[in-house]
Amino acid sequence: MPGHHFAFCILLCFLRAACLADSTSELDRVVDEVHRLERKGQGVILSGFVDMGYVYQFSNNRPNTQGYTADQAIGGEFNVNQLKLVLEKPLSGRTDEFEAGFRVDLLVGEDAAGFGVAAPVVSASQSFYLQQAYVELMIPWADGLQVQFGLLNPLLGFEADERVYNLNITQGLNSTFDPGPSGGILATCTLGEHITLIQGIINGSLSSTSAGIAPDNDGYAITGALAVSNPEGNAETQWAYHYAPFGDPGLASGQTENEALVGLNWVGTWAPLCLDDHLLLGYNLSYWWADEYSTANPASVFTTSCYARYQWNDWFSTAGRVEYTHDSNGQWNGFAPSPGSDDLWGYTCTLGIHLFEDLLLRSEYRVDWGNDVNASLDDDVHHSIAFQVAYEF
Repeated sequence: MPGHHFAFCILLCFLRAACLADSTSELDRVVDEVHRLERKGQGVILSGFVDMGYVYQFSNNRPNTQGYTADQAIGGEFNVNQLKLVLEKPLSGRTDEFEAGFRVDLLVGEDAAGFGVAAPVVSASQSFYLQQAYVELMIPWADGLQVQFGLLNPLLGFEADERVYNLNITQGLNSTFDPGPSGGILATCTLGEHITLIQGIINGSLSSTSAGIAPDNDGYAITGALAVSNPEGNAETQWAYHYAPFGDPGLASGQTENEALVGLNWVGTWAPLCLDDHLLLGYNLSYWWADEYSTANPASVFTTSCYARYQWNDWFSTAGRVEYTHDSNGQWNGFAPSPGSDDLWGYTCTLGIHLFEDLLLRSEYRVDWGNDVNASLDDDVHHSIAFQVAYEF
């Protein structure tokens, strides 16, 4: 019996050791899996904002001049402007080694209904718009070569799709002619600290496919930019172009002729050092030309805008925008009932209040005048007011 008891003890110890080994192995596997997930998600950032607003039109007709579709309602309307969600793994900024990242921008709300596929009015606040979705790669060449591939924001234009990123609540006349996001590839090369070159090829404005105006031609555009900043860091400027050899139906009122189209854009900002960054000045000039846009005649449009914002203190600011647009024969903006030139002017004044660091309150008055600024063909002046509440996270 003592021998059997000794053998039983040995067997029990062996089984216990085996169980502990299996348990330890399983625990190690779980820990490794958790660590792997943590490593995989390292550096991924979620951010965004919520933007609500109200716009009132002082006329009984829809204004043609306001860029956001949600701002074109007759009378007054409360709007769920935008809920923006950004998920990204940004590059570290190092240019001496290979590195990869990504970014996805999603807009939800009534502005999304205007940017993306049209939605019924009753459900416009529930519309989704995929603004950006790309993978980026840093290549250690020269002072760093950054390559982005996917759905990308355009290089041309001063005003953004996001209201909170602009100096004013409503979009200006000039935004009508800016391209929208497109599928493609962009390469950005920095030359020293103050010069940046960008070159790429895209499907065309607001297009994630290569479907062109004519079924036998791909719809694509070549785009690029040169950006320069000063050593003090208080001024910068950018020249950009957009060339579509077979036309681009996603621009402005929509090109319908299978002919070449080209656009040039010059933007810049300046914050005078003598005013300790309280004053910000900006400008935007754009010129677009097409041999045939929607009729047999060549069509061109020129638009210029000047911006100013003054930060009076930590919580209060004022901003203004003055604009002028000339459409050679009314094809780009589609205002004129028959071919003829359009001349439009606009003035916008915006008051901003930052009650908290991430909370923005703004109010705005705007007047547009010129040829047929309303849907009514005999109304050449349009007044509107707007209010906005936005919280950034």
